[in-house]
Amino acid sequence: MVLPLQLWSCVDTRVVSQEARKYIGQTYPPAPPPLKEVGGSMIDPLDQAEYAFFEVVDRGVHLVWLMRLLARDAEGRPLWHIEDVLPLPPVRRGDVLLFAKCGQAGEYNSEIVAIAKDEEAEELLTNVRRAWRGSRSTGKFDEIATAGIECEKEEPW
Repeated sequence: MVLPLQLWSCVDTRVVSQEARKYIGQTYPPAPPPLKEVGGSMIDPLDQAEYAFFEVVDRGVHLVWLMRLLARDAEGRPLWHIEDVLPLPPVRRGDVLLFAKCGQAGEYNSEIVAIAKDEEAEELLTNVRRAWRGSRSTGKFDEIATAGIECEKEEPW
């Protein structure tokens, strides 16, 4: 999934990170106000457990949640547990957020979240500025090296 990012002012990510941690351990839905829901993508299943990334905006700060499926109701609607929160850094105009569509060193890895320069004519984006791994085994985000990361570009929905 690829999402265009809007430019926002410089933010102290240490303060944002501490504030964003309040979501860890909560269930979703519902999204508590004043959150704005942006979109998400499933991560490939691991040992029958289902995980997803979901982007929200909290008072102008973009966050990505790493979520684990807890259950589905009778109509099939999911209930998620928020495992970790990634506060996104300020972005440059023309950057895009990509998740569950990247690989590194030729190996596809649906756990990668990346910010890359949007090359309009390209279907595979290689100019990756920052990248993280949302680990299903640890339930945490870790920043990773950007060397060799390629992300498949999709049209935003």
